[in-house]
Amino acid sequence: MAIIRRPTIIVVGAGITGLTAGIRAEQNGFHAIVIESQPVVGGLCTGWYRKGRYLDGCIHWLTGSRKDTELFKMWQNVRAFKDE
Repeated sequence: MAIIRRPTIIVVGAGITGLTAGIRAEQNGFHAIVIESQPVVGGLCTGWYRKGRYLDGCIHWLTGSRKDTELFKMWQNVRAFKDE
């Protein structure tokens, strides 16, 4: 039995772009390894506390949320948000 190995892509950074790159690589037959230096993935698409205040840089700020755009199709493809 032959072992089929997929080409491997290493993605540096697990922000929304890095995660999307990893998803698209896997969808196109590659094996993706995503490397992140921070303890939480999401990059700027997360929320955090600074000086006692919560800063929300999350999914609410994504562009391309109009349903008739190519960006909306991409966000749906990577399951960044629901249809609602």
